[in-house]
Amino acid sequence: MTDIGTGSYTILAQTAAEMLGVPLEQVAVHLGDSSFPVSAGSGGQWGANTSTSGVYAACVKLREMIASAVGFDPEQSQFADGKITNGTQSATLHEATAGGRLTAEESIEFGTLSKEYQQSTFAGHFVEVGVHSATGEVRVRRMLAVCAAGRILNPKTARSQVIGAMTMGMGAALMEELAV
Repeated sequence: MTDIGTGSYTILAQTAAEMLGVPLEQVAVHLGDSSFPVSAGSGGQWGANTSTSGVYAACVKLREMIASAVGFDPEQSQFADGKITNGTQSATLHEATAGGRLTAEESIEFGTLSKEYQQSTFAGHFVEVGVHSATGEVRVRRMLAVCAAGRILNPKTARSQVIGAMTMGMGAALMEELAV
């Protein structure tokens, strides 16, 4: 997967930071390397639908590894502020990993999820246009998009996607030509 301006780096980093209880600045995301596993790509919301699930699954595995490394019950452990806490016991993630690196890899298999749940965004776009009666010039006066997008992972990138869809739709509509 690559980031084609859809905010994939941000959403993947946010997911890992939230799961591991660390600041966003401490998460590095690497995309677009042919040695990485195959992904569904970055068009539309597919990065959020597919790759974020893989990051989430890898973080679940990493949380289990970290908890086990310090003798904590993974199910009862909390990750926040760069620490793992289990009841009254806690350790920094640096201590829990002995200052080293842990690697957790996970993959998400293409399964039946798309048959069970709708994975696309639905939207209605409303446009007010003016057409000059003598010249035929078209002016877009106002646009409104109403979207049912499910859980928004990042409001800024979601808004940018909607603005991009509106811009592309307007461009396509204004550049079309119907010859009769």
